[in-house]
Amino acid sequence: MYKPQLEKRALMSMVGLMLLVLLVTIVMRYEKNSLKDNRGLNINQDSTMQLTSSDFTHESSIPMEFSCDGADLSPELSWNEAPEATKSFVLIVRDPDAPMKKEWIHWIVKNISADTRSVAQNAVPAGGIEVVNDFKKTSWGGPCPPDGEHRYFFVLYALDIESVAGDTLDDIETAMEGHILEKAELMGRYNRQ
Repeated sequence: MYKPQLEKRALMSMVGLMLLVLLVTIVMRYEKNSLKDNRGLNINQDSTMQLTSSDFTHESSIPMEFSCDGADLSPELSWNEAPEATKSFVLIVRDPDAPMKKEWIHWIVKNISADTRSVAQNAVPAGGIEVVNDFKKTSWGGPCPPDGEHRYFFVLYALDIESVAGDTLDDIETAMEGHILEKAELMGRYNRQ
């Protein structure tokens, strides 16, 4: 009778070990295909979605007409390769070089229609709802750095939900958590003359 109990314990230990190995493998595979962006939001590392502009290229200078020194127009943006499961998009434009705080938010547009693939100059994407930015307005606020050259990150998130609740950046990011399929990023620079 003593020997069967040992065999049963050994079998249970072996099953437990196998389950632990399986769990670790699943977690490692998830972490390999997922990462957090600079705000801590989970995103897919294998992103193929691309965000571009006919007004400037990635890492180049943003023309003056899109800044506070010009007409302060929002630039043309287009994107492709969105995941099939996309139900909406959120666009956030950030300046991480702002001296007053860790970043300055220039534009937030939530609930952009899933079939939208571009936005014209000085327009709001189809279905999009603008949210109050750090200029305290619900519209584009162009580059206007108080000192030196700043970087402006246009970040487009593809989501698996049709709408995002919230009227602040924190609320929107909280609502997006766990629903981000992919993100695409376009960075431009601006230095006041």
